[in-house]
Amino acid sequence: MIGNKLMTWTATFAIVLGVSYFAPAMIAGVEQAVAEEATETPHPTSPLKAKSVEYVDVVDGTGTLKMSGIAIPSKELYVYVDDKPLVRVVSSADGKWSVEEKVPLDDNVHKVRLEQFDDKTRMLAARAMFSMKLPKPGADKP
Repeated sequence: MIGNKLMTWTATFAIVLGVSYFAPAMIAGVEQAVAEEATETPHPTSPLKAKSVEYVDVVDGTGTLKMSGIAIPSKELYVYVDDKPLVRVVSSADGKWSVEEKVPLDDNVHKVRLEQFDDKTRMLAARAMFSMKLPKPGADKP
């Protein structure tokens, strides 16, 4: 107990004086913690993105939104449309993901946001955003 307080006081005193002094045990502990975190938190092999987006509209106004893409492998992916949660999906081991959900969308501009969070810190690990505008219903018909 006294040894820990003395080591903490010595390190604090050294920092205040601008001297780079750290006890070997403290350095070993920091290196071990960094090594453990590096093995537990995999870095993305590819950026988070949507590769394909398709919306199939139906007469009653609720169509089907289909999306697929790549993300941080084996992690939850949250999909939002117009800042409202749409779906949560887990990406595969190789980072691929796809969703198919019923959602009512009109011919206005819609914002889509994809987010993944770090399991350990629960902080944002990846985000992708884009806008899409659907054609007016019946616009492609003569």
